[in-house]
Amino acid sequence: MATIFRLQRGGRKNRSYFRIMVADSTQKRDGRFLEEVGTYDPLSVPASIQLKETSILEWLAKGATPSDTVKSIFRRHGLLAKHGAVMAGQDPTTVGNTVKTEKAKKPQASKKALAKAAADAKEA
Repeated sequence: MATIFRLQRGGRKNRSYFRIMVADSTQKRDGRFLEEVGTYDPLSVPASIQLKETSILEWLAKGATPSDTVKSIFRRHGLLAKHGAVMAGQDPTTVGNTVKTEKAKKPQASKKALAKAAADAKEA
C-alpha cells in the first residue's frame, strides 16, 4: 500500500480550509484516511498551519510521499530537512527549525482593467 500526504478540503464555497492527511494513494481526495497530521488555513493572513511533527516524521520514515502543496508546507516548516538529517544518521535537533513566513502578494490589475485604463489615458 502506497501512502501519501494530501490535503482534504473542508469549508464552504470560497471559504476553504484543509486538513493534512495520510491516506492510501488509491483513495479519493475526501475519502478514507489513515491519520490527520495537521491543518492548513490559506485564508488567514498569514496562512495558519498546525502540524504534528513527530507523526509526520514517522510517516516520512515509513515511506509516505507528500503531494506538491504539502511538500512546500513541509519545506517551509523545515520538516524535510529534519527528515533528511534523520536519514543521514544525524541528530534532527541540529537542523535549524526556522519557519519561513509567506510574502504578502501584491494585488495585480486584470487585463480588462489595464485595457480600460489605457483607453481612458488615450481619451484624456
